[in-house]
Amino acid sequence: MDKNTCKEIRIEMAKAFKAVEKKFGVNVELGNMTYGADEIRTKMTVRTVGSLNQFQKNYDDMVEIDNNLPKRGSQLSDGTVVYGWNTRARKFPVIIEKVNGKQYKISKNKLLNSI
Repeated sequence: MDKNTCKEIRIEMAKAFKAVEKKFGVNVELGNMTYGADEIRTKMTVRTVGSLNQFQKNYDDMVEIDNNLPKRGSQLSDGTVVYGWNTRARKFPVIIEKVNGKQYKISKNKLLNSI
């Protein structure tokens, strides 16, 4: 097993899980993959469609505490969308998502300046 094999397997697993997602009305997320000589390990999370993950719930809680924060899902001036809040990240707790689906972390101050 090598890095390229992991990438190919991830792509095939994503394709295979599309049918499961459609049949059961869930979202399947694959986590980081690690590999050894003869095995690949990954974490998989299955959520019902429309349910929030922990980062999204945390952000909603932070909005209740601090009214200056924009609502989750709000579009910022640069076209990114507010996604969630990582409570364990001191410097860059805010998670934003670009149009292409990539997620980035920024500071609370940068978020407030981007409104």
